[in-house]
Order: sequence, then C-alpha cells, then structure tokens
Amino acid sequence: MVGFISRLSGGKAALQTEHQIAGPADVPLSGVTEANQAGAGRAKSGSFISNGLDVVGNIESKGDIEICGRVTGDVTGRGILLAATGIVEGSIIADTIDVLGHVNGPITAITVTLRADSRVTGKITHHEIIADNDAVAEGLKPWQPLQFFTG
Repeated sequence: MVGFISRLSGGKAALQTEHQIAGPADVPLSGVTEANQAGAGRAKSGSFISNGLDVVGNIESKGDIEICGRVTGDVTGRGILLAATGIVEGSIIADTIDVLGHVNGPITAITVTLRADSRVTGKITHHEIIADNDAVAEGLKPWQPLQFFTG
C-alpha cells in the first residue's frame, strides 16, 4: 500500500490529501459483483477504495481510480470507475468516468458513462455521454468540444 490513512476509527478513515491509497494489481476483487467489473473493469495499476472504506478528503491520482467505498471530497484521476457500491460526495474530474454508483456533485470528463441504476445529482460537463436505461442524471449536461478538456 502506498501512502497512509491518517485516522482509522469505527470503520471510517480520513485520507490526507497529499497521499493516495493504492493496492497491488493482482489483488482479487472479492465481494465486487460482476456488474461492477463490467464496463471499465479494474485497471492493471491504479488506486482502489474498497467497499466499506470511508475516505474524507480530496483524492488526486495521475492514474486510474476504482471506488467501491465512500468518498467525501473531490476526486481527480485519469480514469475513474465508480462501482455500484461506490458513493462520491464531491466533484469528479477525469478523462473517462464510468458510473455504476452514486455521485452528489459535478462531473467533468471527456467521456462519461452512466450505467443502469447509477445516480448523478449535479452538472455533467462532457464531450461524450453514454447513458444506459435506468440511469438517473439530475442536473445540466453541457456538451463541450475536445479543446475544452485539453487546454
């Protein structure tokens, strides 16, 4: 594991913003349903927030992030997979975002995929958005050209 958890009490953790939680790529995803693994799937390398872990604070990664637990704070990464058990209370910024869980905050990404039973409450700024039946998105969904994301 890279980085450290600054507080662990009663099943809740506070992650200092200058650190990240990362696990080895060969750790099995026990407890993650096949539906969570559909779509983007777990990256070969990257950060993983497991089901049952509550992170309080912002998370920044230059790689991919898979979130199966709860994050209260902003999340920034290259690619983000929010599993069906995942919840983010804050903004998400990435190149690609695959949402199976719940987001309460704005999303900014080139490509956003909203899977069945996902729920987003907040503005979704995107170049491409894909939404399955039964996905719920409450808020504006403004399209932007690629130049908006690349500078």
